[in-house]
Amino acid sequence: MDKKRIKAIEHQKVYHAKLKSAFGKKIKAKEFKVGDLVFKENLNKTAANDEIKGKFEPNWLGPYVVVDATGLGAYQLSYMDGKEEPKTFNTIHIKGFYA
Repeated sequence: MDKKRIKAIEHQKVYHAKLKSAFGKKIKAKEFKVGDLVFKENLNKTAANDEIKGKFEPNWLGPYVVVDATGLGAYQLSYMDGKEEPKTFNTIHIKGFYA
């Protein structure tokens, strides 16, 4: 019985390694430079004006300017007028703005 369990655990490890490599191929790393223009995801669904509510609120807010790259995929943003955003944002919540 113990040999069957050990074999099953080894098979499971190999299976998970294959899954991880298959899904890892699809991930594309996003990197931004200081001064790049980006959009920020509207996480709280807060609109710029009170007229737009519910499902019609914008999914992305901005554009913002990247001020600093603080860590692995974390960026400090500022508004276009220079006022800094109090939080840092991960790359999964930021996308590039191309004008």
